[in-house]
Amino acid sequence: MDFFTQAIARDAKAKKQRAKHQLANDLSRHLAESISVVEQTTENRLESEKRRIIHSVNRQLSEAQFSEKIKYTNMRDRQIAWLFDTAKTELENFTRSPEYESYLVERINQVKQDYDFAIVSLNSSDMHLAEKIMQATSLIVEEGCSDYIGGFILLTKNRKARIDYTFKTRLKEYGQTNHDAPWRR
Repeated sequence: MDFFTQAIARDAKAKKQRAKHQLANDLSRHLAESISVVEQTTENRLESEKRRIIHSVNRQLSEAQFSEKIKYTNMRDRQIAWLFDTAKTELENFTRSPEYESYLVERINQVKQDYDFAIVSLNSSDMHLAEKIMQATSLIVEEGCSDYIGGFILLTKNRKARIDYTFKTRLKEYGQTNHDAPWRR
């Protein structure tokens, strides 16, 4: 019986050893699966947080850029307004100078050569120059609208062709088309 007892004990010991080994393998596999789930969950959370932070930073950057663009645009618009106010004042001063009459006559004579102009339209404040301009240019002078600073508008006899050389229009055109203007840089 000693032999059977020893055989049973060895068999029990071997079963116990296999059970321990199987339990260790099962625990190892379960632990590895648990670690993998924790790692994947942690990685997903990190990616989600990373996306949230990037989105937040991008939103803040966009808001800051938009705010700076508004500040720049407002500053630029103030500078343009100041520039045009200054130019308008200078042009108004020029229209009251003795050189203005000579400028009008010379410029009208230069421009009228390109077309068959018959009429020059002046600002109401420039009508005191009408007689001298008619004599110097051989054009009919008429009073135009008074909403411009100075300059003139040339018209053909049938009024189908018109060229606007008013200072107001020239300033506006310069501001819209001159790509070398300081505010366009």
